[in-house]
Amino acid sequence: MVKSFGVQYAGDITLVPRPLRRPVEVWQPLVSGSPRGVDFMVRNGIRGVIAPTSMQHLDDWMHLYRDTAERYGQKLQLGERLALSFRLHLADTKEEAIREARSFFEEQVKFFAPLNVMPLREEQLRILAQPTPETTPLLPQVEDSVRQRNWLCSTPDDAISFLQKMEAKYPAVERVVVSFAMGTPQAVCQEQLTRFAEEVMPAFARRSR
Repeated sequence: MVKSFGVQYAGDITLVPRPLRRPVEVWQPLVSGSPRGVDFMVRNGIRGVIAPTSMQHLDDWMHLYRDTAERYGQKLQLGERLALSFRLHLADTKEEAIREARSFFEEQVKFFAPLNVMPLREEQLRILAQPTPETTPLLPQVEDSVRQRNWLCSTPDDAISFLQKMEAKYPAVERVVVSFAMGTPQAVCQEQLTRFAEEVMPAFARRSR
């Protein structure tokens, strides 16, 4: 059932290739994490993707989703029906990863700041319009996002260690999404995904239940 401009349409949607899971799962970015938004998601069976965020908000949203589901009589484990999403950049050292990711992070700031997705002060917005080597340090830095853990700029071993801690804290989470800032070259994305697949993912082979 699809509702558009007050008119309801009922019908089947053909998906090619055929979905692996039926009924089809619906996933939605959990951006604002507002109680009203989470209530809508849980009530309509929508699963949440927790976009790159600070660790303090992550825990709040995990509990909010589970507690909201409980109000509707759904007993969920912490993290069930939720996926974690992180920006990714792997290198042989953490310092190298941060250095390589810096330009991609700065382009992301330029894109998101005017949309208020990444709130900046008036002074910072003026700097963003015409940055100089002297004023750029006054803008958000990739090191801040690395400390908040919404950017995984690290070695593969450090990424494994961090994700294992997330796995222990939120055992019902079965999906992790890695992504890249807008403007990241395709070759870099491919290289990073290959490295993540070959050097990080084998540490999380599905456990026997």
